[in-house]
Amino acid sequence: MSDYYETLGVSKNATQDEIKKAYRKLAFEYHPDRNKSSDAEEKFKKISEAYAVLSDQEKRKNYDNFGSEQFSKMYNQQDIFRGANFEDLNDLLKNFFGSNFEDFGFRGFEGGGFQNDYQEQDNNLYASIEIPLESTINDSKQSITINHTKPCETCQGSGAEPGSRIVTCQTCRGTGRKQISRRMGFMNMVTVTTCPTCHGTGRTTEKPCSACRGTGMKKEKTNYEITIPKGIEYGEKLRVKGGGNYSNGRQGDLIITVSIRESEKFQRDGLDLYSKIKLNAVTAILGGSVEVELIDGKKAVLTIPAGIQNAEVLRLKGKGLQRGGRTGDLYIQAEITIPKGINQKQREILQDFEKESRKKFFGVL
Repeated sequence: MSDYYETLGVSKNATQDEIKKAYRKLAFEYHPDRNKSSDAEEKFKKISEAYAVLSDQEKRKNYDNFGSEQFSKMYNQQDIFRGANFEDLNDLLKNFFGSNFEDFGFRGFEGGGFQNDYQEQDNNLYASIEIPLESTINDSKQSITINHTKPCETCQGSGAEPGSRIVTCQTCRGTGRKQISRRMGFMNMVTVTTCPTCHGTGRTTEKPCSACRGTGMKKEKTNYEITIPKGIEYGEKLRVKGGGNYSNGRQGDLIITVSIRESEKFQRDGLDLYSKIKLNAVTAILGGSVEVELIDGKKAVLTIPAGIQNAEVLRLKGKGLQRGGRTGDLYIQAEITIPKGINQKQREILQDFEKESRKKFFGVL
């Protein structure tokens, strides 16, 4: 899979204006009505796909975080172009060349956005899984069992008994819809519903498949082992292609929303982690080194500067979460504890300390 930034010739830090400007230039350069090279149309489609992703903040974020290979597993072509805004360029293409995006295989262009090709029949299945925050430090595996439909093995999903023909539905005459008219006073109410005979396909069989009773599908329980990439954030979605339901000749996808269980020891902000450490008053005054626990269970040495104040935050660089070649930091907030029930010797030492402090800051009292 090609790199979208390279396709548009922009840097990974490019602004939306820079991305749009680069796309407009390339779209005109490779428009098949202007560029007669054999690969012009294919290049035109690729730069349009790159723009559809990089011009969308959420898709661009997922592309940056997961990389092109994982991104292609999360988004199919319909998802990539859904909601993409080509409206102003589409008007320019019409004015200059008399053609628009629909002429190059982009179906469903309407009102500046690519519409879902299967809105009437969403075969996708949706599920959710929860993982602990600690599981996001590395790629992890999660099993999920799904009840879904698959093509009938006997009729290969056609719904027809082997050897029998598939014919146009006589109830709806191939439209897949049934229109019902009702008169209410002086008004004629028309309701359009899915054809009950062909279930919206517009086709029926001479003899229904005996194995699936003409449905073309069978129920099946499938266990999937999902790879959860490290650094994944709360609410992000993973896609298992072909994990949804089968109907009307199309196998849907399984879309999984990931939620992350809060940790007792760490809080998260992007790739950065936050925790707390308790320090006794002596260490806070004199400084020193203490061991702190990292999210992977290992230990690291934290240097405490002399005179640290309560709630002051120290940083361990590179000890946060990792994702897409980036690494966060661990921020540790100091909680200074005051001892109770000190003995007489400790009290005398502290009183001497107070006297010395007064001499230093206020002179001899």
